[in-house]
Amino acid sequence: MSSEANYWERFQEQRIRRRIFLRSAGVTAVGGAAVALVGCGGGDSSSSGTQAPSTAKSGATTAASATTATRAKPAGNANVSVATLQEQSTSPFFQTGGLSTPIFLHAFEGFYRIGADGRPAPALATAFEQADAQTITFKLRQGAKFWDGSPVTADDIKWSFDAYTSQNPPAAPSVVLKKAVDSVTAPDPATIVVKFTRPIPFQMEELGVTGVPRGWPVASRAYYEKVGADTFKQTPMCTGPYQVTKNSVGQFVELQANENYYDPARIPHVKTIRLNIVPEQQTRLAQIKTGEADVIEGIVGPAADSLKNESSVKIVKTANTALLTVRFFDLWDANTNSVQKDPRFREALNIAVNQDQVAKSLLKMGNPSPGVLIFPNSSGFDAGTLKPRAQDVARAKSLISQAGATGSNFTLGAYTSSSYPLIPEIMQAYSGFWKEIGVNTKIETKESGTYFTEFQAKTPRGLGPISFPNFSSGALLLVGYYKTGAAYSTTDYIPDLQDVITKLSAEFDPNKQNELVKQGLKIVYDGFYMIPSPFVDSLWATGSKIKGWDRIAGVPYVNGLETLTLSS
Repeated sequence: MSSEANYWERFQEQRIRRRIFLRSAGVTAVGGAAVALVGCGGGDSSSSGTQAPSTAKSGATTAASATTATRAKPAGNANVSVATLQEQSTSPFFQTGGLSTPIFLHAFEGFYRIGADGRPAPALATAFEQADAQTITFKLRQGAKFWDGSPVTADDIKWSFDAYTSQNPPAAPSVVLKKAVDSVTAPDPATIVVKFTRPIPFQMEELGVTGVPRGWPVASRAYYEKVGADTFKQTPMCTGPYQVTKNSVGQFVELQANENYYDPARIPHVKTIRLNIVPEQQTRLAQIKTGEADVIEGIVGPAADSLKNESSVKIVKTANTALLTVRFFDLWDANTNSVQKDPRFREALNIAVNQDQVAKSLLKMGNPSPGVLIFPNSSGFDAGTLKPRAQDVARAKSLISQAGATGSNFTLGAYTSSSYPLIPEIMQAYSGFWKEIGVNTKIETKESGTYFTEFQAKTPRGLGPISFPNFSSGALLLVGYYKTGAAYSTTDYIPDLQDVITKLSAEFDPNKQNELVKQGLKIVYDGFYMIPSPFVDSLWATGSKIKGWDRIAGVPYVNGLETLTLSS
């Protein structure tokens, strides 16, 4: 089994046992035995304390040697058409949302990355030890290099924290990170110690950024100081399997293979990848048919049907990748007496929607989901409690009347996303459902980057959708997305929910964490604070030029391009 498949479970299972061992042996936790070492396939050459079993270590050496000996150099090129890259930032220090993930996942790294199974896997750190509730020590990977061949140092990592948390304007996750971190120090070249201003019960995962669980993106300090901020924003110097070489905003981002990547198994096969911005699905469909694009995203049922007779095109799927919820934006305003604060109104809008019809007739994929931001594979999900609600138009009409909202009018936002298909069309369907019960909506469709920027600033009012990729941690959903003031929260100022989140943020026992998650999700579910849409899979189309492509489990954005292989 690869290190990516068991890395996090191994840490969780051994954490308490290791602490007991360290205390009994009289070893100081910080700087003592390293935790959760890389298993097979990681290309790690460090020696940092506790070693993996000899069989795993031997397997890693053999696999790495075989890969290095037989793998050909990156060659060829591929064109990938995506609906959007959000603000299309190629600066590792300014990433504001998931829609830029195709850039982040391939080019930027921190202590950890997302592994093939969708869980954290080692990147620039090979181990970490949580000595106490407010201190984490990372052991750094030896031999890691930036794209220009210069070594990654502890100084680069410390400098990157300062650069990331001092950006103006800041990326939303960096604001949270800055408030949570008291200091970042490098006691020796192979070690980074992070001290926090509060307890960190989720091993820093609650402070992650897009594509980089637990930490911040790392870049070269020497390069930044050499080229300056403006050049760095366009063509940075980082460590991922692909290097950013060109960025034409609104058109494309070009990526070049990093042949010196520290993990031989993840050195790209394709030398040059161009991520082309093509918002219109019909244009992307035409491109894959003519060969102008080699990979396209955003394929849904009707589009997939249109490609069935194209012998040169293949549809590939990643299951259960995204969900969509419509939010009540008036809840942000503590001074308004909006009817959205009436639970009868919120329930009416929830039960007016026919999710099954949306799944079968519009999306032609997916299954109804509960009215909370949670996946069935997430910790804290309880199928017996969090059930999809059936449509009940008669009750919805009665509730709207009781709430005094018959004939009310609201703005309904919309945008196009690469994580969830047909959002504007789904909003049209919802507008129809709600009109039937006496609620009128005016749809305002905006460019996705603008939409998310305004959402994070909490300026919109009325109603609007938010799409999310798959999460495996219910605790992180509550702490990162339901907490008052969080960048993607619309459940602010709900006392009983915030009380649960406060307790969860200070709880280190995984079993107790799980029970608190269930309590928090039940509050959101019972309060009808979100209007759900069906869970969806992600479908891509590949052309005849593409031989193979392995994608990360649960990720709805273009990913895993380092595994892309071309037909001979």
